Amino acid sequence: MNTQEGIAATTPSRHGLPAGKILPLLLAAGMLAGCARRYDMLLTNQRVVSNVRKPKLSPDHSYYIIVDRQGRTNTIPAGEVNVIQPHQKSPLTAPQ
Repeated sequence: MNTQEGIAATTPSRHGLPAGKILPLLLAAGMLAGCARRYDMLLTNQRVVSNVRKPKLSPDHSYYIIVDRQGRTNTIPAGEVNVIQPHQKSPLTAPQ
């Protein structure tokens, strides 16, 4: 389309995404931006603390603050935590 045709056109030309593709892209971006809601922690004694909210490290880096499924707040010394990863249905094992 040349300049004269663009000026004389009855409807403006659109150079963006079609309206039908915007909503799926926004939903996909929202899902990718979200973090895992539950985590598993493997401790140095091979005990697994499973399905907790994201652990927060204390300001002095000496312990983790976790909230379990019942909503209770607990602390675990940072030196006892071996692995923290998003919750999964298969059991957590120590890294090889």
